[in-house]
Amino acid sequence: SCTPCDYPTVSQAGKTSCAPCAAGKFVNSEDLGRQCEECPTGKFSDGTQEAGQCDTCSTDTYSAQGSTICTGCDTNYFSNAGSGSCEACGKGKFLETVSGVKQCTLCPAGRYNSAADQTGLVETCQVCG
Repeated sequence: SCTPCDYPTVSQAGKTSCAPCAAGKFVNSEDLGRQCEECPTGKFSDGTQEAGQCDTCSTDTYSAQGSTICTGCDTNYFSNAGSGSCEACGKGKFLETVSGVKQCTLCPAGRYNSAADQTGLVETCQVCG
């Protein structure tokens, strides 16, 4: 007879014991028949998370689906928490943080920014003329 695995462990087909999900995966439910699934984009699991859950990548880091770590953004790139990629502000924009969220904002009237990968403050927008 089969004995159900205790949450958050799972049983793989053909195995005789229960085990936690591998790094990069999480338990998809607390119900019987639960399985391990890959952590979604912007989250990770190094295998030490409580109850087989995935943690969210922090600001200025990112991850692909099924990741075991978050990767830091390159210089002049940024991301908000839970991102799957980093981005740079395009020409005519600068990076600012509004209510704790990073975003690209257009340079104010009378100023410009010609760098395509600029992530500075409004001061990086130069005065025209």
